[in-house]
Amino acid sequence: MGYTLSDFRAKADEAHKGLKINNEVDGVETDEVLCTLRSTLRLSDAEMAKLTAAQDKLTEYQKDKNRESRPSEIKKLLVDVMAVLSDKPTAFRQWTAGLDLAVVTQVFKVYQEETQAPEGN
Repeated sequence: MGYTLSDFRAKADEAHKGLKINNEVDGVETDEVLCTLRSTLRLSDAEMAKLTAAQDKLTEYQKDKNRESRPSEIKKLLVDVMAVLSDKPTAFRQWTAGLDLAVVTQVFKVYQEETQAPEGN
């Protein structure tokens, strides 16, 4: 049995599906997808350049010995990284605007867990 391009695309879609964030109305989850934080393998060259720049800023922040006095900066940097990953960056930024740092870090942590490459792939 041979494989078609559609077969390869379906396998790639499954293996690198990203993290879907559903919308909520009055605290109740809806079926509407607010955005998807995509796997880095799904980014264009221009998006990868933006991601690298955002990650570099995050790395510089982490090296700063005075970073503890600026928690809002880490939130902004994490949101900047994830906005590049998002298929709807404006919607993602609006969604995170009212979130505190604890929730933003959980979104980032879950993204990392959910998009980690499966073993053996």
